[in-house]
Amino acid sequence: MIFSFPLSMRFTGRLFTAVGICLFAAALYFAVNTIIFISSSVEAAGSIVDYIEEDEAETDSVEKKVFYPVIEFMDREGQPHRFRSEVSMDYEVWVFIKARESGFTNSLYKVPEIKVRFNPENPSETRTARSFIDLWHAEFALGILSVIFLFVGLTLLHVAGRSNRQSHPDQGRA
Repeated sequence: MIFSFPLSMRFTGRLFTAVGICLFAAALYFAVNTIIFISSSVEAAGSIVDYIEEDEAETDSVEKKVFYPVIEFMDREGQPHRFRSEVSMDYEVWVFIKARESGFTNSLYKVPEIKVRFNPENPSETRTARSFIDLWHAEFALGILSVIFLFVGLTLLHVAGRSNRQSHPDQGRA
């Protein structure tokens, strides 16, 4: 006897739609927080002063080294602050390593300046701001995932509804 998984297309569609709605809500929550952060933060120039190296597994189970820079910047009062970037910057850290190896004297390896945004009232709230993705990476990923889950879920619900109507044509007549 063959056993089949007891999930119907309608249930799977509802599940995917619910997950899509939750992902969309999370994307909106993070987007609102990012908008609030951007409106209350100021921009500053930072520079890499150190880095953190981590192993990250890829899809084919091969370990890959990822570099997260430790960035230092000055607030409005001239006080230095350091933070670890949430975004890996492999190339920038590679340039920093080469510059450090040369004693910061080789003109080919200038430590790149990194644009950051920070809350002037709480400088520990800091993010890199080199590009759109630096500020919006979580919202962007959650938004794409929510669209995919909603599309699959609503498509499954539509197909399940059509097949249900085709298998029971007399159900709508009274």
